[in-house]
Amino acid sequence: MFSLSALWLTRYNAVALLLYDTILTFDREVSLIWARGRAHMTMLFLVIRDVEIASLVLYIAVINFGPTSAQVSLHANDCRNPEVALVVPYFGWAVFLGWRAYALSSRNIFVGLFGFLCSVTFAAPTLVTLFGSSAVYSAHPPSCTFSYNYPEPFISAIQISRPMALVADLTVLVLTCIKTRKEWPSLNKGGPRTSLASTLFVNGVLFVSAVTVLHVVALITSLDDSLNDRTFGQITLIRDVVITIVLSRYILDLATVAAGTVEDRQADPQAILTTQWTHYDSDVTSLYSLDEEYNGRGFDKSFNDSFSEA
Repeated sequence: MFSLSALWLTRYNAVALLLYDTILTFDREVSLIWARGRAHMTMLFLVIRDVEIASLVLYIAVINFGPTSAQVSLHANDCRNPEVALVVPYFGWAVFLGWRAYALSSRNIFVGLFGFLCSVTFAAPTLVTLFGSSAVYSAHPPSCTFSYNYPEPFISAIQISRPMALVADLTVLVLTCIKTRKEWPSLNKGGPRTSLASTLFVNGVLFVSAVTVLHVVALITSLDDSLNDRTFGQITLIRDVVITIVLSRYILDLATVAAGTVEDRQADPQAILTTQWTHYDSDVTSLYSLDEEYNGRGFDKSFNDSFSEA
């Protein structure tokens, strides 16, 4: 009973935290994403954060206000649908990490695909497992009095796929550190004025590191047989919510940096994620003038020349 109550408390807290973060960033979301008509960015943002919120709310609604008759099998299917929706943001993670790997590797398509495939390998088996599982019912309906029986091959696929999420995170983290290594000395100087590359380095390293640590914790707990399903469910739910907030904040930060681009209206919507920017006026100030820092070339050149793809 305690585990069940703790799991439900975690779900309610997760919804509250996501809604609170949405309120805090709503003005930036509207001005930087919705109002600018960036289809790719809007879809990615929807999948990563809004689908996560909707699925949690739907899950709670189904459990609390779902059918109370003896048709437990129908109720089991109702509960499965929100669980499937909870997995959809994983594919948003994969797209974002693949995009960042692509940008940080000087637009190397193979590195981008590697990051995407490693991350999507983590998401796909989880989704397939939910569809391939069968419900095992208890003798006392209603309220979803059942559990899912997962086929052994699917369980093995999930266990193999979990380390792949770490590979994707570490790929982006290492690329971020390598591409911004020249900015490390300036980070120690402090002060309110920092360069664009420094700003992206700090955000990138902190955000991706947080995602990596959460995946490590989830991986370790998945190997602990002493944990029951509800306890592991709490850990994975906390991981999913924090990663959702971290990635959505990072996307907004990247959009903020790109918001003042002169060619913004004609720019490729994907350019935010690949950081292909020219000079602009924004609240992200620079230690140097445009000519001093980028030799007049702007953000559209290689990172080695202009620190543009941070």
